[in-house]
Amino acid sequence: MLRNGPDSIDLELPDGRVIDFARKQFVPRAGYVERLDCSGNEIPDADPQTPLSFRWYGELPNHGWLAITVVNDVVRGTLVTGENSYQLSGSPEYEYILSEIDPEGLPPTHAEAIARPENPIGYGLGKQTNAQFHVESYSQTRAAGSVELDMLIMYTAQAELDAGGPMGLDALIQMSIDNTNQALINSGYADLSVNVVGRELLTGFIPSGSTQTDAIFDRDQLRLNPQILAARDAYFADVTMVLLRNARDNSGFPQLGACGATYIQSPTCGAQGDVSQCGGVGTGFEDYALAWVSVECAVLADRNSFPHEPVYPVVNPVTFRV
Repeated sequence: MLRNGPDSIDLELPDGRVIDFARKQFVPRAGYVERLDCSGNEIPDADPQTPLSFRWYGELPNHGWLAITVVNDVVRGTLVTGENSYQLSGSPEYEYILSEIDPEGLPPTHAEAIARPENPIGYGLGKQTNAQFHVESYSQTRAAGSVELDMLIMYTAQAELDAGGPMGLDALIQMSIDNTNQALINSGYADLSVNVVGRELLTGFIPSGSTQTDAIFDRDQLRLNPQILAARDAYFADVTMVLLRNARDNSGFPQLGACGATYIQSPTCGAQGDVSQCGGVGTGFEDYALAWVSVECAVLADRNSFPHEPVYPVVNPVTFRV
């Protein structure tokens, strides 16, 4: 395949409309070559069976966008138009599925759950604003001396299963990192990025339930989990992300109390409206630099919980846009 990838991608929506996205960003990762023919033009890999890994991003004139991450031919993508949001998933062995997202049926975010304690935890607590991805190349935006947050990824066996198995989990994690780093650029933190330094299967942990209290209880238990603490020290990780199961079962019944939960750096820990046990600020936050998210919500349009939970406590939450 050509190193620069396709100039455009056409997608047919469920209503029959075909939308053409023009490429704004392309990051080749595997399966791409830089060979030249006699005229100096790049030529594709001659083997069509070569698995591909890349990041492709395109935009529409009306502020719609398409973000696709492919890892060894497994696809994860998000499509946002002026009217609707969609998920894209699939692989050559199975099929590619473009599914529309129902904004009224989205699982709640941690922030929504905290802001509405009088409401029972359920789905349909409102729709978050969808910020447009304004893309520039990483070479243009990453400054010399930039800072990387080293992230440890822990995941349960059920999370791996819900993500589509090992290959599906690989694609989900890579897209989550892609979205996180783009969100940092969008939010004015171009010199900050997230880098995965380790991944490990978390054994023996089962989420406690589907209420707000359960969501926070699970966060607190994960922070003190001996396996996570040992892995964090072994990988010298700055932050830890734990991937848990889908927020809903196949019937739409809640399995988790929110899309994710994290701690917040604050000098007013425990104050009214704040989150208890937030760990203070600066190095005092070290032992609280952990979050969990549902694999269902990690890269879900209108949620993007993976970028939100681990980085939101680190940067100014007013300007952080996903």
